[in-house]
Amino acid sequence: MAQQAHHLEIRTIVTTANECGEGRICPSVHEVVGAPDRLWVVSKRAADHERAAFAHVLDEGEILGWVPPGLLPDDCEAITRTRDVAGPGSRRDRVFVISSEVTDEIELIAFAQLWDPSTEQLGTVAAHTLEGVGT
Repeated sequence: MAQQAHHLEIRTIVTTANECGEGRICPSVHEVVGAPDRLWVVSKRAADHERAAFAHVLDEGEILGWVPPGLLPDDCEAITRTRDVAGPGSRRDRVFVISSEVTDEIELIAFAQLWDPSTEQLGTVAAHTLEGVGT
């Protein structure tokens, strides 16, 4: 599936749209034509206690989100930094992912139909960190 918006051609690599019951608003991974080094990740917002448990592994400009198990390969680099971190109330139905927060207005507008800012967040990761996604 490819969509064009604000001069960005977005291709969905993998999504949970058929499982989440909310149609288009679900954890997913996308690429933008002409930007082969990055992938855009829509993840669910982590709860306050989850963010606190992971605060020590987040660098400036990074965000913590979660996706359902199986969306990303277990061995992809984008989730390995979160693998052995657990806090009170951690849940097995969430795979935590760290990404760089998207703040660019053009990108936010282009992706507006693919995420819900009240429950989700949009981040980027280096394309090589999600090696194996969608295959």
